[in-house]
Amino acid sequence: MLNKDEYISHYMLTDEIVNARKVDECMVVSVAKHKTSWSQGPAKIVLTKAVYCWLLLFITKIVPQTCRSSSGHA
Repeated sequence: MLNKDEYISHYMLTDEIVNARKVDECMVVSVAKHKTSWSQGPAKIVLTKAVYCWLLLFITKIVPQTCRSSSGHA
């Protein structure tokens, strides 16, 4: 699993993705740090369940392997 301070993008933390909440048939990711967060509050990223599952798979399985291999550690 990734550390809580690791980023999946410039603004979105991996723990924000992992802690997404279910609303109706979608998953909502709240992004706390973004360009207008000081005035608008957290941004809400709405994903279908399928897209959310693929994103979760990517950040929990693919990214850790990529980070390990590029840093020279096994």
